[in-house]
Amino acid sequence: MGRIDKGDGVEIITSLLAESHNPTQAITSIAIGNGLNDLPMLEVATLPFCPGNAEPEVCEFCRSRSGIVSEHDFIEATLRLLEEHS
Repeated sequence: MGRIDKGDGVEIITSLLAESHNPTQAITSIAIGNGLNDLPMLEVATLPFCPGNAEPEVCEFCRSRSGIVSEHDFIEATLRLLEEHS
């Protein structure tokens, strides 16, 4: 079996969701990551999101894709913020 990264995981889940829903309906996804290993996942997400202290390349990528760079430094704080607003 070949190596599967987080981007593959998002694509697989999105594909499964698309099969179970109306195929003409767009599936939107959000991915939260902070390291270079998260880039494949962030690349396939509709909305890439990272904490403020993510690797500089990750912050740059999120900004370049009109994603979000959190004002919070850690994923935990970012997740708490999202939870408060959901």
